[in-house]
Amino acid sequence: MRTLRCYVVAALTAITVVQAVPAQVVLASATRSPQRGQSLLDLPARLDVRGVSLTIALTRLASESGVSVGFSPTKLRSDSRTVACRCADLTIAEALNRLLIGLPVRYEERENQIVVVPGAGTPLMPEVAALNVTEAAALPIITTNQRIAADSIVSGRVVDAASRAPLADARITVAGGGRTAVTDARGEFRVIVATATATLEITHLGHQRETRQVRAGETGIVIAMTKLAVQLDQVVISGTAGGETIRSQGNAVSKVDVSAITEIAPPKDVQTLLSASVPGMAIQSSGGAIGQGGVFRVRGASSLALNSAPILYIDGIRVNNAQAGGVPAQFNTTGPGGDPRFTPSRLNDINPDDIESIEVVKGPAAATLYGTEASNGVIQITTKKGKAGRPRLEFTARGGGNWIPNPEKTFNTVWYKSAAGQLVEVNVLKYARETGFSQSVYGMCPKPFDSIKNGNCVGNVFSTGALGSFGANLRGGAEQVRYYFSGDYDDETGSVSYNNQQKLSSRGNITWLPSTKLTVDMGLGYTRSRLQSPAPANQPVTAAINFACPAPGCEPGTSSGVRLDGPFRGWPGFELPERLQNDAEAFSDVNRGILNLTATYTPWSWFTHRLAVGGDFTMQQLSTLSRRVEGNFRNGIALPNGMRHVYDNDVAFRTLDYGTTAKFTRGSLGSASSYGFQYFARKTNIFWVRSENIAVNALETIGAGASRTSDEEIIENKSMGMYFQQQVSWKERFYLTGAVRGDDNSAFGKDFKFVVYPKVSASWVIGEESWFKIPGVTTAKLRTAWGKAGQQPDAFVAIKTFKPRVGETTSGLTSDNLGNPDLKPEVGTEFEAGLDLGLFGERLGLEFNVYRKRTEDAIVPTSIAPSEGFTGTQLRNLGVVENKGWEVLANLNLYRSDKAVVDLRTTLSGNDNKIVSLGGTSRIPLLFQQFHVPGYPLASFFMRRVVSADLANGVATNVKCEGGELIPGTNLSAGGGAPVACAQAPEVYYGSPLPTWQGSTALTISVGNSLQFYTNVEYIGGNYQRNSEVSAAFATFGNAKSWLEQKDPILMGIKANTFDSRGQWSIFRMGYARLREVAGTYTFTPRLAQRFGLSQASTTLAWSGNISTFWRSQPEQFGRHLTDPSIRENGNFRAGFPEGLAGNQQDAWPTMQRLQVTVRVVP
Repeated sequence: MRTLRCYVVAALTAITVVQAVPAQVVLASATRSPQRGQSLLDLPARLDVRGVSLTIALTRLASESGVSVGFSPTKLRSDSRTVACRCADLTIAEALNRLLIGLPVRYEERENQIVVVPGAGTPLMPEVAALNVTEAAALPIITTNQRIAADSIVSGRVVDAASRAPLADARITVAGGGRTAVTDARGEFRVIVATATATLEITHLGHQRETRQVRAGETGIVIAMTKLAVQLDQVVISGTAGGETIRSQGNAVSKVDVSAITEIAPPKDVQTLLSASVPGMAIQSSGGAIGQGGVFRVRGASSLALNSAPILYIDGIRVNNAQAGGVPAQFNTTGPGGDPRFTPSRLNDINPDDIESIEVVKGPAAATLYGTEASNGVIQITTKKGKAGRPRLEFTARGGGNWIPNPEKTFNTVWYKSAAGQLVEVNVLKYARETGFSQSVYGMCPKPFDSIKNGNCVGNVFSTGALGSFGANLRGGAEQVRYYFSGDYDDETGSVSYNNQQKLSSRGNITWLPSTKLTVDMGLGYTRSRLQSPAPANQPVTAAINFACPAPGCEPGTSSGVRLDGPFRGWPGFELPERLQNDAEAFSDVNRGILNLTATYTPWSWFTHRLAVGGDFTMQQLSTLSRRVEGNFRNGIALPNGMRHVYDNDVAFRTLDYGTTAKFTRGSLGSASSYGFQYFARKTNIFWVRSENIAVNALETIGAGASRTSDEEIIENKSMGMYFQQQVSWKERFYLTGAVRGDDNSAFGKDFKFVVYPKVSASWVIGEESWFKIPGVTTAKLRTAWGKAGQQPDAFVAIKTFKPRVGETTSGLTSDNLGNPDLKPEVGTEFEAGLDLGLFGERLGLEFNVYRKRTEDAIVPTSIAPSEGFTGTQLRNLGVVENKGWEVLANLNLYRSDKAVVDLRTTLSGNDNKIVSLGGTSRIPLLFQQFHVPGYPLASFFMRRVVSADLANGVATNVKCEGGELIPGTNLSAGGGAPVACAQAPEVYYGSPLPTWQGSTALTISVGNSLQFYTNVEYIGGNYQRNSEVSAAFATFGNAKSWLEQKDPILMGIKANTFDSRGQWSIFRMGYARLREVAGTYTFTPRLAQRFGLSQASTTLAWSGNISTFWRSQPEQFGRHLTDPSIRENGNFRAGFPEGLAGNQQDAWPTMQRLQVTVRVVP
């Protein structure tokens, strides 16, 4: 209160400084206009001054913002203060609030300009919490007997209508009185009203203007603000110094407000958060076990040999974006614990609670400035930073569980034919729960069968795993130093006890502003985790369920080794659940640190420099132990003699990035010239050792094995590039941008040294033109972009290399890789066009994009002539791949009132992928009946399709397959021809392993000031996939009902063939629609929170995962169903596949359901 009184007295004393403002002086032409329904005061100030006079500050405000500002310089010069305002990211209103503190003046918007006028003897009373230290020190310290009556103060807080997250820097103006307040970091404000009732006008950048009727002395007001459907003045990361606004971008940039999402629907991890947020981004989950990651792509796949993942930046530093942190195929022989299908994505190392926002830059047209490796797009993560104001300490606690819904029905049952000729169904999960096995098998009851029923060991293979976490963050600072610190510990268990993860994550961000010209951001993030894999002995228990009771069956009382009343109880002989839980283990241990330092120097308001340096250092160890099983009963595990496997993978990323931008404005014409260069280095150290035939059960070390194998590799890649960009604008409505970037990379061949990527884009905010008057359209922007970006091959592939060959007493070299001195990067060229619309008073926002991307010089593996002396393949730039598609994003405010807000967000996208050329090669065969074929999608499925057969006594004859015209030089065909004998039939096209369309719909309902409800549905389709578990039920284990019945002529016709047509019985259309999340949040009222000694509190109950799959494009195949249609195998498990192209599913761990309670409190 003492501080408030001081400011009041200062304001009253300053009345002598300015008695009137007789004439306004326009300092700059009004070259900017706001969006319809938006005030000039809501536009960005872009002002950054310190230690200057008030008149100079106002002059710079006009020139930087492009908005006319009128005032009387004669009168204001009598105020001898110097002012400071670090207002580059604030609105004009917020900047004026800070500059005019203590003066008896107010500002108004008049005829497309802002004027500073006398305050009619009434001093301005801004929100005290928003004042900064520098401004406070500039005010005179005097005393007075005048006081402000408590009943004339109105207080409350401003929140986002959907998430209920507090909104800092919102402006609250008393209508007709000119008094203004600015919310602090907690969203809180206090403002004086002069009458018994008043109207408050509330504005915030990116939100719609709100009004509220209040009474003098009213407290605890909660004002919910709805986001603008189209936010043209939002600043995005563009690759240049200083960033750019959305209005200037000719390409689509998807920005995800992570901090708002986590308030109402806390995500499991970052990939889960992104999967339904960005149109055109596909997240290919590799499974639902704890820690399992996946592959993510933007606008389809574009390479035959390289991965198609976007590169990843955190706070301006490039970081590790490995899609699956497992053992590469060349090291992964049996791969226990190192199977990449059951290891995490490095993206999920990051704590979602530390993220402020995520921006996705799509394709070459947008990513040109990022150069080589950016052809597949860029993901930019911005972590939370400190804010000036009181420290805000927040605690977060979570608890809940994970489970597989009804596993006895989720997995396929198995069948056998009894000695009496009857078909008998067996559910090994139900049998283990109800019947079990004798204690005499082990002399005790091992987990998970550690319950006793009728003298037998029984139990559930799957159970509910607990999850819990606790975290805290501290945010605050003064004008010169701001900080954000956080720490979080997560402990989570899956549906088996040996699948769990413990993760400790922390982050510290400090912003230092030593002067108005220099800003230094420093950040350090650290993650330490231990993940126990559900696949400790190569194949998980999910595979054993499908492979149970193999032919000739598991009938009790028979001599079958897997008979139900025997020691294996129907389970396959190589895999018993209790062995997986007690005799094997596999871990992934990660220590990861990310360091960033960014200095932004603005010597003049028009000239900005930015220097970013930092690194990402990941130390990962994958370890597996399969203990030696001793005694008579040595089966039930893949490696009964024991094995120890350790794989260390240390990866270091180092980044140096410098950029500078010079901006000029001459009347209606604007110019921004940018230049920069980047240096990036990646170094990977791999050490691998494997020990087998361990002496005894109690030993667990590498030295305990009779045979040991080891290897070590060091791989280093470096790149350097520079760019120049020129942007011109007209009235800040039309923007034309041209850029060029050049790169060199150590992976290029010695005969290829440099590559150049150009770019051009245009943006036209047509809705701000005076002649544009279409009923219902409040905002309209047209945009288009064209550009190139590249992707380099792996290190050493261009170089002829040899590997050591070691004997008992001698060593030497043998051939390894032939190399290619002419090898160069793949180059993606993309054209994009789009439209952004705000309709019906910003109640509906639409974003529509179309694109066409062509990847040339695609790397193709080709055969090596024997005369070269090398085996394997040589990589050559021969291919051409094309992607074209469309994207739609719709944000619709269905209902808005003082009592409720209903918002709907929908994304939908389509992609058509095609190989244009393989450099003269007619086809490249892969696994699973997949082929690279010109004219068809990458890794397309081709196989014979049986269409008819005569069936007698279970034997198919006269089997016919689909015919069709052959693709020249192959036995492949588009199909559609008349049936022919299968021996002469072509392998016909089935489809693509990649989805051709996908989307999501999210509904948010806010009721009053305390309740929010959220739900999300995802849908996807157009892709095909083989399933090895279904195939094995027919071809290998013979435990499917339809196989034993022998009544289906097509199935028996497939059986009659001994070639590729057998893939037909296991290929599925993979389309599905699923309810993936339902959440409800209760935000405590201020009065209720205060009862608990808190300033803010909320609790969220979220149900997520596989809640309900209500549509499948193909529910079953010959009586067998997919465990989970959303699971797709990661490609690097199979040699020859880029990540995500392997069209096969095996050993899938289904998506679990997850129930989580989150409590957030602020003392």
